[in-house]
Amino acid sequence: MKATGTAETFKMQETMREANGDLGMENTLKALIASSIIILLIFGLVVYAQLTLTQKPIVKLATTTSVYDSGLLESILPKFESKYGVEIWILTAGSGQALEIAKRGDADIVLAHSRDLEVDFVKGGYGIHRIGLMYNSFLIVGPRDDPVGINGLINATEAFKKISGKGALEKGKGILFISRADFSGTHMMELSIWSRVGRIPFSSGDAWYIEANTGMGAVLRMANEKGAYTLVDRGTWLSFRNQLTGLTVLVEKDPSLINPYSLILINPERNPHVNFKGALTLAIFLISDEGQKLIESFKKNGEELFKPLSQNIDLATEIGFPNQAEELLWYRSQAEHVEVKDGETAQRTFLGEILNITLLSLTVSLSAVSIGALIGVPLGAFLGLRRFRGKHAILRFTEVALKSFVNTLMGLPPVVAGLLIYLLFNRSGPFGFLGLLYTPIAMMITQLILVVPVIVGVTMSTVVSIEKPIRERALSLGATDRQATWIILREARTGILTAIIVALGAAISEVGGIMIAGGNIRWATRTLTTAIITEVELGNFTMATVLGVILLIIAFIINLALTVIQIRASRGQ
Repeated sequence: MKATGTAETFKMQETMREANGDLGMENTLKALIASSIIILLIFGLVVYAQLTLTQKPIVKLATTTSVYDSGLLESILPKFESKYGVEIWILTAGSGQALEIAKRGDADIVLAHSRDLEVDFVKGGYGIHRIGLMYNSFLIVGPRDDPVGINGLINATEAFKKISGKGALEKGKGILFISRADFSGTHMMELSIWSRVGRIPFSSGDAWYIEANTGMGAVLRMANEKGAYTLVDRGTWLSFRNQLTGLTVLVEKDPSLINPYSLILINPERNPHVNFKGALTLAIFLISDEGQKLIESFKKNGEELFKPLSQNIDLATEIGFPNQAEELLWYRSQAEHVEVKDGETAQRTFLGEILNITLLSLTVSLSAVSIGALIGVPLGAFLGLRRFRGKHAILRFTEVALKSFVNTLMGLPPVVAGLLIYLLFNRSGPFGFLGLLYTPIAMMITQLILVVPVIVGVTMSTVVSIEKPIRERALSLGATDRQATWIILREARTGILTAIIVALGAAISEVGGIMIAGGNIRWATRTLTTAIITEVELGNFTMATVLGVILLIIAFIINLALTVIQIRASRGQ
């Protein structure tokens, strides 16, 4: 024991000699905090400049999930991007949500399928030049044994009446219908059918009815598992049909189930920052002969998912586009202003997408943790070493409040951080003019908000746990207060490194915050976690599995590093 104590004393004396002549640690920590903030600002300005100066022009397309899930956009948009030198960022949501995104100015053009919401959107001055683009129809699908007996009906209202009646008779005996319940075009059509029935069911009062509040792909899989009925557009059904062995089409060919899709430009007078020229170019391409032929030729298992509409004036007028002829003429008159910039078609492969997602995930998380360490380590050390001298209760309360605040932030839910970034950086927010929402920078800032409290809190706790005994021992050996502080920080280095590694693990596995801040845009802001969710919803389980394995490998490496640090610390190395 004596030898061990002598060794520890010798080690402390060596550390004291190294610390001789250093500046006061409190001043040093304050300087580190200030310099970290400056570095953060410079880094943000550099990345922002690079983002805005080096990229191709970007058009943000807010579209319904049914179009995205069908694969149509991934089929035809690369041809547009190659022809015009423009990059399309797809923001996927239900029609109602897509229109809300556009209202806030966070999209340049909308592709939706909810007539009443679209008309209100245009009347409100948010959108201009609404035109019919394409159409398909809605279907009622359900279990193959069809317990309600709606197979063969061509009246959707009658089918819904039977489902509702069966649910009332067999209350609590199983799920009969699953609703998207997300104010999408599909949901609005469902509500219109229920209104004709004379009652609108709710999950809270009807045990046979589920409000899923999710996308069409997820609803179809739920219906397949539960043996339930649901309403779906034909395009999504044809895309997912092979995965849904328990479901079949039961009701179709009802004229009221026709499902038209509209293009609407965002009003540049209301939102001057939108890329109106790029959005106009995209709209002209989609309604042109070339675009309409691409839509018509898009098939799954030999069946068309969508039928072209823009040049079928009579049908468009009949199904909700009274100004179709005038709008088509207007778009054609603008075609002469469109500039063609031929370029190479991007080679987007399975492996390329895997690498893109993995590299983006690592870049965002490593950047956030690196900057978080620059801020969090000095701040955590400062709070851990800070001693609030004095007898006044206000000083003791201040110390407790500060440390409790840090500990509270350590448990900040990621979705709250994402919401905060959205409120700050959407076009209606105080920093909307920066145009950072739905970019990797917004994702990095979101993760920064999450990791800084973790690094500060763990660093602070580590310093606090060792500060008193080490300081007392150092002072007893003749160290100055500054030397004792330096010794404490050196002894805390293992805990500080642990804090950084823990923060990295939390960042790389986070999903809610970056989903909100980044928008989960393919090839632009999609990370490992958000991609896994998307691919599962789309039924692309091979991609989801590969991404899951990569995420597990990264998590293993992070935990291996943490374990090695803990073993070395326990051995006193």
